[in-house]
Amino acid sequence: MIAPRFDGARPFGAGGAAPVRIGELWGLVDTAGEWITEPSFRLLEPFDENGLAYVVGGGAGDAFAGFVDCRGELVLRRDNEMDDALWCGLLKVGDGFARGFVDPAGRQAIEPHYAWVERFSPCGAAVACTDDGAPRWGVLRTDGSFTPTAHREPLTDADGWIVGFGDVTGLAAFVSGDGAVVHVDAGGRDVCRVEASGDGASVALRDAAGRTVWEGAAQPGTFHRALPQLLRDAGQYIGHTPVWDGDAAAVAAELLDRAPQPFHPGSTDPYDLDRLDEDDEEDLCHGAVHVVASVFLEAEALAEYPFLQDWTDARFAEVHNTVAARLRAAYGPPLPADRAVFLRCGDGERSVTWQVGDRLLVLQEWAVTGDGDVEMEIWLAAIDA
Repeated sequence: MIAPRFDGARPFGAGGAAPVRIGELWGLVDTAGEWITEPSFRLLEPFDENGLAYVVGGGAGDAFAGFVDCRGELVLRRDNEMDDALWCGLLKVGDGFARGFVDPAGRQAIEPHYAWVERFSPCGAAVACTDDGAPRWGVLRTDGSFTPTAHREPLTDADGWIVGFGDVTGLAAFVSGDGAVVHVDAGGRDVCRVEASGDGASVALRDAAGRTVWEGAAQPGTFHRALPQLLRDAGQYIGHTPVWDGDAAAVAAELLDRAPQPFHPGSTDPYDLDRLDEDDEEDLCHGAVHVVASVFLEAEALAEYPFLQDWTDARFAEVHNTVAARLRAAYGPPLPADRAVFLRCGDGERSVTWQVGDRLLVLQEWAVTGDGDVEMEIWLAAIDA
């Protein structure tokens, strides 16, 4: 029996050591209550089945995190990315761009080929993404084998995080190219799919062979097809539908005919000037504008999904180039590049400008970065020459 003298304690591990806390610091004791490592760690989690405990220690200038063994020796030290737990005997590590796995001794078990990978589930599988020029999703197993899927991307929750395999079903949900949600097993094989009808009045569960297992009906618009949330289509960024799905030249003509008024590009409502501060006044324009496309990428998402910025850049380039081509067909060659007008400067922009009578028609792509977040917009505006 160990007399109660600690401010906190965790269970003994298989190696005969238990984390205990004195004040704000953690140490290790043996089964007799003797110190193995006197309190010096800021955090010490319970030992896992691998005989390791996650630890945070050190102070300003020498802080560290990793895993200690039952002797209190640091056997795995965090360097860049590292999970705080091993799953299926493997620890996910990475450098922010590529992720892989090491074993409890720190030896490389799965090479860091993956732009994104979840922890392994109890079924021994994980959703993963390779990025050899373009993101490709599939299923990774603990033996290092990877099976690509034909599906667009994994299903994400309301906050944009991948659902993955989880701990119960042994299945992972993916979004297919036709808007169905397809459930895949640990071998990367399709098991079933959930499909909504085009009018949203019915939903069906089908098996891997395509046979209907269950079907439900409701009012039109009740059910919705799944849309990719990470690898979005260009059209999903569109804020002014007529310029993309309709006649871009007609939209431009409407802007050119509109009575000019002050607006501020890059605002939620470009015409709401009451919310602007003095620094914004230098970006005021005079004319008419539509926000063609927009997106806000949070720093947390960009760190989690390293392919997200390149993918979004490519989609915005697609939108800009497509609309520019339609306007060239209607208004002819634009002004030379050195005469292009920029409605607002940021951390990356490009503009195509046409002289139309006494007005300038401007198509500008704009991006700004702040605190790791990235905001991108494309504007179509008619302004005073």
